[in-house]
Amino acid sequence: MENLEKNLDVSLEIALAIHDLGFPETFFSDAGRAVRKGEIGYFPNMLVAGQSGTGKTSIIRDWAQKNEINLVPFYVPTYAAYAREEQKTVVLSYLQTEGFKEALSKSRSVLFLEHYEDMTAEIESALAELMDEHVLPSGDDKIFMPELLFVIAEETTGRNKD
Repeated sequence: MENLEKNLDVSLEIALAIHDLGFPETFFSDAGRAVRKGEIGYFPNMLVAGQSGTGKTSIIRDWAQKNEINLVPFYVPTYAAYAREEQKTVVLSYLQTEGFKEALSKSRSVLFLEHYEDMTAEIESALAELMDEHVLPSGDDKIFMPELLFVIAEETTGRNKD
């Protein structure tokens, strides 16, 4: 966890550059590879993994507060508790609520997926466009969320799932 804040700062710097450049068609990754808009990896999403009790969530929240980030929580276990055949529908319905859209429309927003280890294929499918392209479903349309800088997926490792 010692480098977590530094890694968050790097992702923020990249995301702000992409944002300030007006979401260019192509962006160069840290590895020097050209990443095109719409490709996975265009936005600097992060996976933060670690044992329970190591302070992942508190470090992320403190970092967000210090950097004036609008941290938008999405608690994955809430949706994983639904029957698998209902999960995608429930998540898509939530993503279309005015409250969620408003939260992501605020300046310097970062989506925080808590307990990513509980993510099912159905939930991931519902969130894929939001995570990869920063678009929300809206009826038959899609809405680009320009204030969403990146996504942090927090995963607790070594947890016994019963």
